Amino acid sequence: MVRVVCFVVDWASFSRCFHVSKVAIEVPPMTQRYYFHLVASVDEIVDTVGVEIETEEQARRDALAVILEMQDAGDLPQDHADWRLEIRTWNDQLILVISL
Repeated sequence: MVRVVCFVVDWASFSRCFHVSKVAIEVPPMTQRYYFHLVASVDEIVDTVGVEIETEEQARRDALAVILEMQDAGDLPQDHADWRLEIRTWNDQLILVISL
């Protein structure tokens, strides 16, 4: 959690002096939308929805968990040696590539 401190000034009494009070506001951590694309040399499955995640590390952990689930369920392409999972940000910045 990030703590933001704001200063509030009472301008009504500024003619003689002014009063400053300190106010602390709790701000939840910022999240970012990550997209998980399955990519091969001749084919691509694009994630158009994405997921809100707080950190790149959490995105990496989630991606590895999904790959394991797909392996266990038999949902990976039969010849998945050519496939990779790309994690990208909202502005298409490549964060991580995981070979399947």
